[in-house]
Amino acid sequence: MRILIVSEFFRPYIGGIEVLTDHLLPVLVRKGHDVHALTSHGPMPLADEESFAGVRVWRHPFRAVIEGKDAEGMLRLRRRLALLIDDLAPDVIHLHGVGPSLILLLPMLSTSPARVLLQLHQRVFSNENARESLMAQVVQRADWVVSVSASALAQTRQLFPEITERSAVLPNAVPAPALLPSPLPFAPPRLLCLGRLTTQKGFDLALRAVAVLAPRFPDVRVVIAGDGDERPVLEGLAGSLGIAAHCNWKGWVSPANVPAVINESTMVILSSRYEGMPLVAIEAGWMGRPAVASRVDGIGEVIRHEETGILVEPENVDELAAGIERLLQAPEETRRMGAAARAVVEREFGWEKCVAAYDDLYLRLGTMAARPSVVV
Repeated sequence: MRILIVSEFFRPYIGGIEVLTDHLLPVLVRKGHDVHALTSHGPMPLADEESFAGVRVWRHPFRAVIEGKDAEGMLRLRRRLALLIDDLAPDVIHLHGVGPSLILLLPMLSTSPARVLLQLHQRVFSNENARESLMAQVVQRADWVVSVSASALAQTRQLFPEITERSAVLPNAVPAPALLPSPLPFAPPRLLCLGRLTTQKGFDLALRAVAVLAPRFPDVRVVIAGDGDERPVLEGLAGSLGIAAHCNWKGWVSPANVPAVINESTMVILSSRYEGMPLVAIEAGWMGRPAVASRVDGIGEVIRHEETGILVEPENVDELAAGIERLLQAPEETRRMGAAARAVVEREFGWEKCVAAYDDLYLRLGTMAARPSVVV
């Protein structure tokens, strides 16, 4: 099966989609699929073409021409994309989300005989559900829609009921690390915030919760592992809250080192404002760490309240602090939740199960009868 993956970003960038495809695509190649990836350069000076573990990667300046409102550049890029897709003749075009690149790709999607798989990694936002929106046009064109969480799929089906019979959940997963979980440290306790430093991740809420806890737990430490545009703002917030001495700014962490970083923590804090199904929650489970997390979107499908962690209302600093305090004051319960988290991930988010689901989906799509063409 020839598969064209379309993603706004691809390795060496780091994010949930990038980590998933980094693990998944080489496995699909070994299973006999002919896999190509179409992406943007992003802000890095990356090569226009390269190969990675048998995957041919094609990069085009999507964002540069769109953000620069370069009309001539858009026309040239559309012609290049049309030629590329004609030459590749993919059986399946797999869209990871709906981003700016699809403004340029949409005409090719409407005429290509390839089956189009749309994968949604988070909920649909209010400005995306208008019938003339890019999201609505791509949803109309898709032969099949998958979402990484049941909650996000339910919300998408409510907005676009026409996909009900051609959509399903395909949960995230990562391979089990070779590293085994180490004992949870409590002297001092180490709270881990792991991910991109963006408003979405709510690390500001975690810092405010630490400020609430610090007077009662003077040895508590919060490790912020990741980088992003919000780092100066977050560092400033830590200083203004008087908790700078409690913070360890670890910076960017490579995916290969994530298990070791989690293994140094007592618990993981997921104070996100919205999510699809965060890989961090699954990675924490593999390392036997409980989580204190916002009750948003797909988080509750991985973190089970009072079984593998504590769920709190989003944006509620007091609840977040109370959830962390509960685990700090009950080490045995915390250890039990960590062990339960690993058991849930092993049982429900196993890597082989995930790979088999993608393999089966591609094969079914490749042999699917064509749907009536739609105007997009």
